[in-house]
Amino acid sequence: MDNSKNTPNLTEAAPVPDNIDALEVSDSWKKTFRLIKKAEPEGPFKYKKLDELDLSERRKMNYNFIAFFFSGLYYLWKGMYKKGFVILGASWIYIAVLTFAEGFFSVSLPDVFFYIPPSVICAILANYDYYKKVVHKKQMWEGVEIFKKLSPSVAFAAGALLLFMYSITAFS
Repeated sequence: MDNSKNTPNLTEAAPVPDNIDALEVSDSWKKTFRLIKKAEPEGPFKYKKLDELDLSERRKMNYNFIAFFFSGLYYLWKGMYKKGFVILGASWIYIAVLTFAEGFFSVSLPDVFFYIPPSVICAILANYDYYKKVVHKKQMWEGVEIFKKLSPSVAFAAGALLLFMYSITAFS
C-alpha cells in the first residue's frame, strides 16, 4: 500500500499568505498597513525604504487626521488602551507644566502651544502604532516596560489628570 500520495512533503514550505489580507480591518487600513510594510519600519519615525513611496503614500502612512483631533481618545477607541492612557497622561502633564510656567512667569501662552504638540505626535504615531497592534500584536512601545500592564497606564493617566486639574486651580 502506497501512502506517498496521502503523506505531506514536509521539506516543501507552504506558501506564506500575506497576513495583511487576512486581517479583520477595513480595506483602507489594509492599504495603510501594506504601505508601512513596504517602507520597512525600523521604528515609529524611521523607515528603510521611505524614499520608494510617493508623497501621497507617505502622507497616508505617516499621518492620521482623526488621531490629530482626538489624540489619546482615538487610541482608546482603536483598542490601544495602554498607549491611550499613557498619551492622555503625558498630554495632561505637558499641559500642567505649561500652565505652571504661565502662572510662575505671569505670561499667557496661546492655546496652540497647549494642544497642537501632543496632537501632532498622536497623528504621526497612530497608524504605526495600530499597525504594530494589529499585525505584530504589540501592545506597548519598547523601552516603557512599566506600562506593559493596563493598571500602571490608568494610574499614570489618573495622576496626570489630578496634576492637570491642580495646575488650573493653583493660579486662578
